Amino acid sequence: MIITIRREAEQDIKTAITWYNLHQYGVGDQFLVELQRLFDHIMDNPQLFPEIQPGIRRALTNRFPYSIYYTATNNEIVIYAVLHQRRSPDAWGET
Repeated sequence: MIITIRREAEQDIKTAITWYNLHQYGVGDQFLVELQRLFDHIMDNPQLFPEIQPGIRRALTNRFPYSIYYTATNNEIVIYAVLHQRRSPDAWGET
């Protein structure tokens, strides 16, 4: 199984890392480690997380207030957005 991170999700991640590092050095790297842990967890069991719309699932990070929106097929996981939980849950579909 492979993970594909859409360009919009990559930008979400870069924006969050930059914000965290501006406020406290190194926290952006910790955020990235947390995301990688959750990506691995999604790959291990993509059906574990709730479906919020038909075919779209949402996984929540533990340490940071972020949600990962993704789809899963037999051989690919597509990450559509990595959004702060204060943003509208519909924001992932605006891109």
